[in-house]
Amino acid sequence: MSLRLIPPIAVPFDADDLRAARRSNDEDRFDRRLSERFGFPQVEFHSSGRAALASLIQRWIEPQRSTIAVPAYTCWSVAASVVRAGARVRLVDVDPESLDILPQSLDVALTDDVAMVIGTHLFSRTVNIDELTRRAHERGIRVVDDAAQALPVGKTPADAALFSFGRGKPIALGGGGAVLHRESTTAAEPPQSHGSFGLAATLRLADPRWFRIPQSLPFLGIGKTVYDPNFTLDGAPDRWQRRLGERQWERLEQTAQQRAALAVRFAARIKAPWAVPALDSMKAGPLRLPLLAPDRGRRDHFMQAMRRHGVAVSKMYPSTLAEIEALKPHLDGSTDCPGAEALAARLVTVPTYPSMSEADAARVERALESCL
Repeated sequence: MSLRLIPPIAVPFDADDLRAARRSNDEDRFDRRLSERFGFPQVEFHSSGRAALASLIQRWIEPQRSTIAVPAYTCWSVAASVVRAGARVRLVDVDPESLDILPQSLDVALTDDVAMVIGTHLFSRTVNIDELTRRAHERGIRVVDDAAQALPVGKTPADAALFSFGRGKPIALGGGGAVLHRESTTAAEPPQSHGSFGLAATLRLADPRWFRIPQSLPFLGIGKTVYDPNFTLDGAPDRWQRRLGERQWERLEQTAQQRAALAVRFAARIKAPWAVPALDSMKAGPLRLPLLAPDRGRRDHFMQAMRRHGVAVSKMYPSTLAEIEALKPHLDGSTDCPGAEALAARLVTVPTYPSMSEADAARVERALESCL
């Protein structure tokens, strides 16, 4: 009998949560929760995180400032959002040991034609947003706190914060996104885009019995990283999805602690020359525990071995942004980013979702000891 596969993510809600969210007639408090915790008076919901970012960029770019500074290793949808908004991409190198933007690369990138710099929290490693904002504001450049992978610890000095509610995110609603900012706006909220299919797919694909289906049918492209700037900007999560977000909000601290406990537990199994980058800087429980292999070959061998043990590890993004062929015409400035290249070659992530059973957690530990 084949070994049951531990999928890379799990969802923070179940069928009971869905039914309660659909039945509820309570006032929608999710937007107020976001506003109060992170210190932004304006909350705008969109069809996805990338749509939220593209809409914000369209609002903030000017003819003389139409370049966006982006970490060279990040989700490809960030670059797609910049291009969708009609702006150019300036790459900033990252440190593979800290997962943060390199200050010397940032200083070179922040020229007079840059409208915005995006700081991304990779795997709940909380970027030094205070220092990033200070450097950017000295040059009259706005800052976006990209919280798609990790909610900010508290109020942020950035000019806006970006959220994604897709599968595997800290608040997973089956789709949708939001941008929080300080500027008053009279724009009408986009029409609701019914998220039932996304929620159903999220539930099914996180179930180990169903996760093997897309794994065995790679032509479906499920879980594949794609660069696609031709996405729609229309739509927003249904109100019942936002009520589902309210239910998840009540469990955020608990789930973060559970993820953090698993991360520390698994990190204890990692021995040199392997490393866990920036473990001390992960302020919220990581959605996945990042590991740095000594080189690409050992990383790829480790991934194959872990899957034989039934653990669905992931290398995340297949390359740096500089290596995306379709993006190259939209790049502005240097594409020499050795830190990001090292990260793309050596990174692998291990699941740390809070609903993991004790038996599965123990199996991950045994697999790490065996495969390393």
